[in-house]
Amino acid sequence: MEKDNNDSLAVALTLVRRAVWPERLNTIQESVFSQCWKGESYQEIADSLDYDAIYIRSIGAQLWKQLSKVFGEKVAKSNFQAIIKHHLAENRFAENRLAEQNAFSPSITSVAPVGTPPLQVLETCLTITAADGTSQEDYYIERPPIEKRCYEAIVQQGALLRIKAPKQMGKTSLMTKVLLCVKKHQHHTVVVNLRLADGHILSDLDRFLQWFCAVICDQLNIAVDLEQHWKPIFGSNYNCTQFFSRILLPQLGKPVVIALDDVDVLFDHPMIATDFLGLVRAWCEKAKQSNKSDAWHLLKLLVIHSTEVYIPLHHHQSPFNVGLSIELPYFTAEQVMELANRYAVIWTDDEVASLMALVGGKPDLVRFTLDWVVGRSVSLFEVIENATTPKGIDYEHLRQQFRLIQKYPKLIPLFQQVVTSEQAVALPALQGFQLESLGMVKLQGQDATPSCALYRQYFGSLLGRL
Repeated sequence: MEKDNNDSLAVALTLVRRAVWPERLNTIQESVFSQCWKGESYQEIADSLDYDAIYIRSIGAQLWKQLSKVFGEKVAKSNFQAIIKHHLAENRFAENRLAEQNAFSPSITSVAPVGTPPLQVLETCLTITAADGTSQEDYYIERPPIEKRCYEAIVQQGALLRIKAPKQMGKTSLMTKVLLCVKKHQHHTVVVNLRLADGHILSDLDRFLQWFCAVICDQLNIAVDLEQHWKPIFGSNYNCTQFFSRILLPQLGKPVVIALDDVDVLFDHPMIATDFLGLVRAWCEKAKQSNKSDAWHLLKLLVIHSTEVYIPLHHHQSPFNVGLSIELPYFTAEQVMELANRYAVIWTDDEVASLMALVGGKPDLVRFTLDWVVGRSVSLFEVIENATTPKGIDYEHLRQQFRLIQKYPKLIPLFQQVVTSEQAVALPALQGFQLESLGMVKLQGQDATPSCALYRQYFGSLLGRL
């Protein structure tokens, strides 16, 4: 059964790639398509790829919208398999008709496939429309003046914009907003998620830089034989830099923003990180200082990371001390109220205060709560009352967080100290950064407190029993 499903998926992907040509599905789109085909939910896909679920949902909505245009009918997660199987059946019918015609008329060598939809160039649209007519932007809560500062910075020549926040804080949503902004300014956009690099890619600098260049070319729909331009005698850093300056950038004709998502992945591979991040810094300086006759002026960079840099980088080689740095804060009570209004949920100031007291304005937990209230038609009081019980909204999230921290056994006793202490706990820098990046603690210097009362309540009890 599994083999049959994989075979049908391969055939379906081939059809979709042909249908969207000359556009291409990027790596994340193909992953979402494949896992939806296997029946997985957006949340399950997000967990497996370590993405924000809202971002995965937006990628899915973008993909169904794209397929709706090429197939000429409404495509959604609920019906895409049926539609694609229908088109596959039509194609098989067309092939059979063609074979029959060729058998009786040997001179006929080519017949247009029956039912083939017209191919069209589809511009990737970052304003995502969902099946109910709402868009991702309908639920995006601005945190002024952050967005304005980002938009002003990214359109400058040689821009380097850095967005830092723990997991599930809205980094990907802000990145999407920034990329939408530059698309309106006629910029190319590329998203390179470093978490999608396989282990063997991250074990060798030369292989990693070739993967990096290949991903960018794939998203820009540029066909290039990397091996032809990669000369071992020159070394990895030189080859990659020359590829950008002589091959990639001159072909673009207009600026390109390359977003480097999940840069934290590199911190566990310091030998690669040191060279690559040094290159990012050098390219940024080239882009800022170049004149219009030099293709480097087209390059702009957006760096997304969850934690402070905990690997040693020379001051003049680090991209983390130049450009504009943005840190995303938790939602305020006013922003929670605004989001509730967009969900058409009417909360009093006291209700919002009760929720803030539990989740502390953590964007992911606020959204979970609103989804639950709307989807289950329950009161906020019931949600808060049952938050850590097996029937509560946050129970599965809390279990996921526990599974996540179990991957880092050395962090568990430190986190236990944090959630069981009434005072802030001083943590070693590295472990503090790691716990912060997981969204488990807030840091003030090296002093850590639980990121919300919900975590203190649940993990204080759970870890106290271990």
